[in-house]
Parts: sequence; C-alpha cells; structure tokens
Amino acid sequence: MAHEGSTDAEPGGTRRDVLRAAGAASLCGAVATLLADGAMAEEVAPEPTSRSKPFAADGTDDDGTTFSHSVASGDPTPSGVVLWTRVHPEAYDPDVPLGVEVAADEEFTEVAYRGVVEPSAIDPADDYAVKAELDGELPADSRLYYRFVYDGVRSRVGRCRTLPEPTDSPEKLSLAVVTCQDFRNGYYGAFARVADEEVDFLVHLGDLIYEYAGESEYVGRDVALPSGKSVAHGLEDFRYLHRRYRSDRHLRRALERHTLVAIWDDHEIVNNRYWDYEEDRPYAGPGDHPRNDEPEFMRRLHAEGIKAWWEYVPARVGYDPDADHLLDAFELRRTLRFGDLADLVLTDERLFRSDPGGDVLGETGRADPGERDDADRTMLGSEQRQWFVNESVGSEATWTVWANEVLNAALKAGTSEATFYLNHDAWDGFEHERRHIMGELDRNGVENFVVLTGDMHSYVAGYLQHDYETLAPLQERLGVEFMTPAVTSANLKEVLGLPGGRAEEEAIEATVRSQNPHVEFFNSHRWGYSVVEFTPDDCTYRAYSVDKSVDAADAPRELLRVLRVPSGEYEIHDETDDPL
Repeated sequence: MAHEGSTDAEPGGTRRDVLRAAGAASLCGAVATLLADGAMAEEVAPEPTSRSKPFAADGTDDDGTTFSHSVASGDPTPSGVVLWTRVHPEAYDPDVPLGVEVAADEEFTEVAYRGVVEPSAIDPADDYAVKAELDGELPADSRLYYRFVYDGVRSRVGRCRTLPEPTDSPEKLSLAVVTCQDFRNGYYGAFARVADEEVDFLVHLGDLIYEYAGESEYVGRDVALPSGKSVAHGLEDFRYLHRRYRSDRHLRRALERHTLVAIWDDHEIVNNRYWDYEEDRPYAGPGDHPRNDEPEFMRRLHAEGIKAWWEYVPARVGYDPDADHLLDAFELRRTLRFGDLADLVLTDERLFRSDPGGDVLGETGRADPGERDDADRTMLGSEQRQWFVNESVGSEATWTVWANEVLNAALKAGTSEATFYLNHDAWDGFEHERRHIMGELDRNGVENFVVLTGDMHSYVAGYLQHDYETLAPLQERLGVEFMTPAVTSANLKEVLGLPGGRAEEEAIEATVRSQNPHVEFFNSHRWGYSVVEFTPDDCTYRAYSVDKSVDAADAPRELLRVLRVPSGEYEIHDETDDPL
C-alpha cells in the first residue's frame, strides 16, 4: 500500500517517448540522550535494554507501510554507526517505542546490541525520521546486520560496518563512489550494481537530490513538489524530494547493503550556490532560483534544505538550528580513519564558498588572470581551509584521501592558449586558494595524496599540480585525482548532443588530453560509478559504466578503465584489459 501521494511509488520499467546499502557486545550503556526542542531530527542514543516487548518473536515483516523508506546506516566509528529509518505517518503511534537490533548474523541469533528509542524521539516535527547513534556499542572492524521493530513490525534487514581501531593495519579498504543522481533523468541501475559490490563502504560525493520538479523522459520518474513550483521553495519540498528519491528500490537496497559516508554539493538546496560575504547571505547561481534576490527567503531556504538533509542522511555532523548565524549552524567537515591504511578527509565546498566571480564556464583567455587569483576568494572558508591542511599534513596513514565535491585539477577546453574555458564553479574559480593548499601539502611532505571527486558528471583521472596556467608539460606531481561519473545526471554527451560510439569517445578523450597534459583518462559519454581500493602497496580506481535507461538489477554494466597508482609515487598505470 502506498502513502503520501507518489513518494512511495515504485518507478515503472519503460521509457517515455516524449521527454527524459562480530560478535556480541554488552547490552549495557548510557540511558537515552534525547535532545528535546523538536526543531530537527536529533541523533538519539537508544537505551540498551533486555526488554522483549518491542522484539516479539511473533512480529511480522514490513510490507512497506511502516518503514516505507527502509533503513540505512552511516558515518562509522570503531565502536558504532548511525542507524536511520523513518516511521510512516500512518503507522505512527505517539505511545509506541522503536526497537533497534544489531547482530553478527542475518538471523539475529547472535545479538550484538539491542536498544529502544523512546516514543518522544520519534517526532512529527522531524518528519518521523530517526537517527540512532550507536557509537560505543559495537565491536570494531565488524560487518553486522541490523533492523528496527515498531509495534510488532520488523523493518528490512540492513548491513553495517564499523571502522578498524586507529592502531589496526588493514590489508585493504574498498569504497564504492557515487554522485549526481537526478531522479528524473534516468534509472538507478548503478545503485543496483553498487548494492552487489563487495565493498567496505559507500561514499556519496553530493547531489543526493536535485531541487527540480517536472516531467521525466522515464516512466514513473516525474517529480511534483508540494509547493507546486518547478524548483524547491521550502522544507516540505525538500522533504518530499528526499522521500521521492528514496522511493527507488535500487537506491534503498544500496543503502541497506552498505554503510554510507556522505557529503553534499549544490543541488541539495539550489544550483551553483555560494555565500556572499559582503551582503552576508547565500546566493544561487544567476537564474537558478526565482527568489534569489530576496535575502531572508534565501537564508530560510538554505536553513530548511540543511534540516531536510540532516533528517534523511545517516551522518554524524554538527548541526545547531538555533545558532545565531547560518554559517555556524552546520558543520559537514569530518575525518574518518581506517586504521593506519587511510584517512578520509571530507570537506564542505558549498556553505562557505564565496562568489566564484564569473560564469560557470568562463572564457578565461579574455579574462583578467588576476580575477582568478583573488586571495579573498574562498571555496572552504579560512577556518575550514586551515583545518583541512592540518588534517592532511597531520595524517600518519599510508594514504591521505580527500572527499572533494568539485574538480580540483584544471580542465581546459579550447583551441589555443589565447582562448580557452575553465569551470569557475569548480576549483578553477578559486585558483589562489587551490595553489595555497597544494603548496602547503607539498612543503609539508604529504605523500600518497588521492582526491575523490564528483560534480562534473564525467570520468576523470589525472595528476594534481601547483597551478595550471599554461598547456606546458607536466609540473611536479603533488597527488592524483579520480572523478566518479554521474549516476543519471546529464553529462556532456547529453547536454551537447555528442555522437555516441567508441570511436567518438576515444576522439573526445584524445582532444581533452591534448589540452590537459595532466589528465590520463576522460569520458563524458557514460553514467555509472567507481570503486576505489587502497592497500599498503597501491590505490586502484575502477570506472564502471551502467546503462541508466534500464530499470533493472542487472542493468548492463561495463568496466571502462582500471587505473593503479603505486604507493610512494604519483604514476597512473593503465591496467585495463581492453581500454576504451
């Protein structure tokens, strides 16, 4: 039975002709900490319990009417994860607690944790979303199973994974990496394939939702906002979008199967957003929101987009809705440490960024180079920039990995040095800060630096440098960057109407590489995901293409490229059997 209009409807299976996720631990622990003002979805520490009522053996499995958006886990620690679910409003009872169970086996015969989220923590003011914080309750470096129980109904079973201890030495770390999943623009076969990958964690680099509404080329993929607008105008629109996207069975299964580590990009609120420090207010890109010129509206829009993201994403991030200033209300940045093998540093490149000072694609050859070298222009903000440098320089792991929203290396397109285009929405628009950061990493001897990037809906692999002013031969290499493609969002092939076929893809890659000698791989004809694996000896990037026109668990998949970087040297080795 479906509720709340189309939010829980499964997508159809054909295209429209007209348009486009051990062992036992003690049951003891702290009493539930329930943060009480009801202004947002608080992380709650369930009360460990041996009470049996919420876990009755004769309970029934959910048919989709109690836990309509299933379950998810995120932000692991060596002793826990954040577990997420949402109780459907029609199943909600203000007197019924929510049971939480974690076990070493899928049958829940070896229980590792059992607790209760009290009814007062299941709040309609939080859209009935619950984030159960289990840090301190689970064994380290363990794959576990979990479920929720509500009024005798059991949720679907999810899998979660905890981090190794900081002093551990893992043999490998594997990450499925995804980004940019416009619901209207294709099916989520990539998530079906990710669900079946035997990886350790799922990393999402942003654009988990898109703020747009309207018809879709794909049957069942239309989006109709509660406001009736074509772009999100407030909290209920954002909540609807999270529910609508989570209605997809492939996305739900990927989140059930893998513990999520997520950052955001722009579309979680509005396209090409930035902070105007002179006016002390957020802006969208020019023409990207009809009420962009209303400061109070845009402040509220950003605050409500943040709240909805917090409610629906199982992330352990700082959030204070009562902060005096919006820039103090949300702290996305954090570092996850995978023993001595890798540190994953996550940054926020939207809330604090300043005006990039140009069109998204700027004809740089006719612009004043000094504009791009403005020392006051910032992507990270001064505090986060220093934090990022400190985290990277202070890392003692073999690999220092940056979860980075937008392309760090330059990507020039043009016919000569005199006239070429740069993406000012990416790090090209913040050249002074990019040069400062890379200089700090270089001066402090940071080695094995790998950047994982989303945003541009393309596959890119290349080397990081101090700057990219000319098309001269490679400078000193300071790291490598691997961009993952969009799951569904429009890439250059779709936007520009580029011809398909292997020969055409190879020709475009050759052109891009000729203008960007630091780039080793480029493709903007395909959609899919990547898997990045780290060992003490090397880092390996696997680029997968998945046909977004097929709504099936076995949507056609192709391995496009396998690239390996040995530890201790910045050299990308192509190990693809038959490279495209």
